[in-house]
Amino acid sequence: MKLTVSFPWRNPEDVQASFHRAAMLFSAVHLIKEKILIG
Repeated sequence: MKLTVSFPWRNPEDVQASFHRAAMLFSAVHLIKEKILIG
């Protein structure tokens, strides 16, 4: 899993995939935080 930030403006699909990866990462972090808070 690459965590490099790149901006492939030539390819809209790559941009969409990058946003999708970021959204999945954000939701995963959110779930982990909730699990820690709930115990």
